Amino acid sequence: MIERARALADELVRLRRDIHAHPELSFQEHRTAALVADTLTEIGGFAIRTGVAKTGVVAELGSDGGPTIAIRADMDALPILEEAGRAYGSSNPGVMHACGHDAHTAMLLGAAHLLRERFAAENLPAGCACSSSRRRKIGTTRARAAACAWSKRA
Repeated sequence: MIERARALADELVRLRRDIHAHPELSFQEHRTAALVADTLTEIGGFAIRTGVAKTGVVAELGSDGGPTIAIRADMDALPILEEAGRAYGSSNPGVMHACGHDAHTAMLLGAAHLLRERFAAENLPAGCACSSSRRRKIGTTRARAAACAWSKRA
């Protein structure tokens, strides 16, 4: 699995830089949520719900009623002026990803990719929920109840 994770590195860097360049404040992450949902759709195999807690995304993989793991990431940015001058710097004046949520979201998408491959390769019966909704809402271990967990500071 480590080799496959390394193979995803360039794509995850691209995603993080894209999210970093287009920061959105909490409950305003429409572009980021669409990017997350589109990426999960491209990965395939997930039942995806958007608009959770306004701009959140929840994706479920497997649903046999057995044990489920939930993973989450924040995707909202902060109301801070970015002055770093990077090529992928904020294109939204006064809003930036100073908190690492751009990386957090990209890492979750990488984990979703690896889990999807693992579930397919091994025909695993358990479920997995990848959630991108409001921060500080903690989900239970059931995917259906995880409509809480992938907060927004991307």
